[in-house]
Amino acid sequence: MFVDESSFHLCTHHLKTFAPIGQTPVVKGKRGQSPRHLVIGAVSSEGRSYFHWTSDTVTGASIVAFLKTLLRYWPGKLRIIWDNAPVHRCQAVRDLLRHPEVQGRLRLEALPPYAPELNPAEAVWSWLKRRCANRAFSTALALGEWLRYATQWLKRRREQVKQLLRASPIH
Repeated sequence: MFVDESSFHLCTHHLKTFAPIGQTPVVKGKRGQSPRHLVIGAVSSEGRSYFHWTSDTVTGASIVAFLKTLLRYWPGKLRIIWDNAPVHRCQAVRDLLRHPEVQGRLRLEALPPYAPELNPAEAVWSWLKRRCANRAFSTALALGEWLRYATQWLKRRREQVKQLLRASPIH
């Protein structure tokens, strides 16, 4: 399974805007201060996908909770391939790996540093962000509801996930 995190901000991402010829449009907003939803996601080569949402920052505790959820829903051994983010190497994750019931089932592998394009899960985030672009959400709750709907839609369409994974350079 390929695992990655992404954030979705209330301040919208614009794909297309209109402006007079020769004048670059400027979209004003406080991106860093706008409410956001962070999503941890996992996708498999079979097209299965799992998502976990949070409005806080991704911490070791949230990563461990997500890994435990994956272990509960994925029968047998599980190999996680993810980027080399510090939260993936934190003490909480190392403590989880020390449990005997986890040691035989879970294997973590890091992609090379500074190569996020190698993670096929990035294709899922790109697809979701394109679908979210040019939408205006009035509240963080509305953004969260849309994200839950979009990820539930994606979970039911394994062929769509497989197609997104095939588009990545590592596939």
